[in-house]
Amino acid sequence: MKRMYLFYGVLVSVVCSLFTGCISFSFRCPYRIDEVTVTAGGENRSVKLQFFLFNDSFREIRSLQVVFRLYDTEGVLLSDDETAAVCLQAVAPGDRTLCTVPLEAFMDSALSAPASVEDLYVRQIRYTDGASWKDVFGMYAYQAVILP
Repeated sequence: MKRMYLFYGVLVSVVCSLFTGCISFSFRCPYRIDEVTVTAGGENRSVKLQFFLFNDSFREIRSLQVVFRLYDTEGVLLSDDETAAVCLQAVAPGDRTLCTVPLEAFMDSALSAPASVEDLYVRQIRYTDGASWKDVFGMYAYQAVILP
């Protein structure tokens, strides 16, 4: 009887160790966002969200879906609760690249630029090997960019 308890105790310990290791690995964020800016104007009076994305994984990124919120100068949300856009941007492992999202489709034509971009994050990453990574709850959101 003691041998059976010992066997189950060891089995539970091994399974818990493996499960804990898998969980901690799966919650690692495979990217970093920095230098977020919104530019307005130019020849065609375009408004663009730009940010640098660092691929912190060992796979090459094929495309990504970014989610964010746009607010006007009075703090009113310019579109739906969250705005999503797809960037077809290849990023090699360990590389950093500039991502650009045109914002005209998400804004009222009377506005020249949004006043702030908040809760910017990558909802889904698709890799060239067919794998994907998702953050459906925005756990790794870049908090806010207040514009002049």
